Amino acid sequence: IVVAGDQPPTIMLTEPLPESITAGQTLSVWWRAEDNLGITRVVTTVSGLEPQTTEAGFGAVEGSNDFEIPVSNPPASVQVVVTATDTIGQSSSTLPVTVAIVPDALPGVTILDVTPSEWRPGDALAIQVSGTDDTGLRRIRFEATVGEEVFVIGEMERDLSDGVEFLPT
Repeated sequence: IVVAGDQPPTIMLTEPLPESITAGQTLSVWWRAEDNLGITRVVTTVSGLEPQTTEAGFGAVEGSNDFEIPVSNPPASVQVVVTATDTIGQSSSTLPVTVAIVPDALPGVTILDVTPSEWRPGDALAIQVSGTDDTGLRRIRFEATVGEEVFVIGEMERDLSDGVEFLPT
């Protein structure tokens, strides 16, 4: 009779990680861990960010962890490793996967039309704009400068990726 010792758990990424991600976006790491005696925890590590631990149970365990990539001073890349630990303390890790971080580009806004072309205080003013951004626009703010003073004449907050028409009041 040959008695084989218990083997460490198996761990794998269940969805491929992107080759790159834009700073400010969320990196999702999907994984699956298995062990004949059970998995006690799975730790997902993205270099430079706080590791995330998932408590687990018997048999196969699947899950995911989300990491917000910082906009300010993002690293050039991060390494992702997922480690599973079984009930007797044995661990296994995935091979490190490197994900490049692309800096967030500045948004662009173009005024398409202003109606009427001459405006007096109290008159209605229609401003049609188009905006673009690599991670999506959330807000466009309209300001008017009179002499040295700056007045906020309107602001929109919503998905603005297809351009908007704005009617300040």
